[in-house]
Amino acid sequence: NIVESNEGFKIQLALPGLAKKDLQIKIENDQLKLKAAKQSNEEIKFLRKEFDYLNFERNFKLPKTVNAEDISAKMEKGILTITLPKKEEAKEQAPREISIK
Repeated sequence: NIVESNEGFKIQLALPGLAKKDLQIKIENDQLKLKAAKQSNEEIKFLRKEFDYLNFERNFKLPKTVNAEDISAKMEKGILTITLPKKEEAKEQAPREISIK
């Protein structure tokens, strides 16, 4: 999910079975890069395997309105939320009245 508000953007990813240590987030060439890598447990012999979240990579192009220095991330109950705040000049300003001289 990607949500935009006046304050910024939020990217939410469902990552069941992954921990913070399995994730890497970095900014490179105006892109937010998310990489997940989990070591498989080769000792387990599966009779049937329904899901596999061992490795994946996602890239998001950052808009010029994002303040890249203040990007933050948190992991809670299998949901990774990345907060991308907007630069002050990109935020919607309250209407103001201009006086006529």
